[in-house]
Amino acid sequence: MKGLILGWYHRAKDWQGMMKNEIKPDARETEARQALRPPTEGPRFAFLHHVEVPEPHWDLLLEIPDQEKLATWRVHTTPEDIGRSGVKLSCTRIGDHRRMYLDYEGPISGGRGMVRRVAAGTWTLLHQNACAWQVQLQSKGLNVVLVLPAQEIPAK
Repeated sequence: MKGLILGWYHRAKDWQGMMKNEIKPDARETEARQALRPPTEGPRFAFLHHVEVPEPHWDLLLEIPDQEKLATWRVHTTPEDIGRSGVKLSCTRIGDHRRMYLDYEGPISGGRGMVRRVAAGTWTLLHQNACAWQVQLQSKGLNVVLVLPAQEIPAK
């Protein structure tokens, strides 16, 4: 019983230390975990492949700090081709999407197809004006600068 109580006491003490940031993880463990993760500093992005619709496409979603919805573009250039020499990005700004789509994969309600996440990471705004946003996307295996149209094109 004494060992059980002492074990609980030490775990509780460790928990208090973690809450105060007194216990530091092993440096090798930290480096190994960070190498497996995409960058986590900054707002997140996701590329979703939208299929089972008349015109399959990719959606690029950008998390905007302090905003409920995600800035969204319909992308016609494959994520694999983005950033390749001589490949021009083809995309259109569309209506903002709900934040849940940063992590969502699966069917879209109302028979609007399915989405599968093909890339995710963080992004940085490099330049912005009334016409375009210049952003840098960073994730595992992707580091690219894109110029995206700033305004949504009204539906005809």
